[in-house]
Amino acid sequence: TVSRDEIQDKINQISTPSNRGDLGFLEVRVKLKNLTVKWLDILGTENVSRNIQIEPDLKMFFGGEAFDAIKGSTRVRIVLAVHAAMFEIYLEGNSREMRFLIFDTPRQHEMHTNDLDRYLVALKTMAAENNAQIIFSSTEYRYGCDSNDVEWIPKFPSKTQPMYLG
Repeated sequence: TVSRDEIQDKINQISTPSNRGDLGFLEVRVKLKNLTVKWLDILGTENVSRNIQIEPDLKMFFGGEAFDAIKGSTRVRIVLAVHAAMFEIYLEGNSREMRFLIFDTPRQHEMHTNDLDRYLVALKTMAAENNAQIIFSSTEYRYGCDSNDVEWIPKFPSKTQPMYLG
């Protein structure tokens, strides 16, 4: 196990401004940019620039437009793309023990079902290739499970929809 002091040292190295320009961190930022573009394409994101700038503090700009200025389904797609890109970078380290991603799917009205299907199939493929697992929760979206998937269906009735806890 890694001692508390070793973990604190790693956090300090990442947090120290003088280390933020090192080659390793620059490589990660370039990978994050390229993989974010890949996942934006998978999600069918058409109205956001692929000219992505990632600052040393990991703030992202798309064609000069700050992430905070982007709204609606485009913002949801960017968030999903960045999470997938970060997870993909994380999985490159074969020694990583926690190899799973948990998220709540966006509301169906925020994104086309076909785009979400492509995203989840690509995530599933990436997870299978990297001995990882994808876990997501959804009330509206239905994923086409196969023999490698497990679907947990809520068993407790309620006024609007079945619930997991009674």
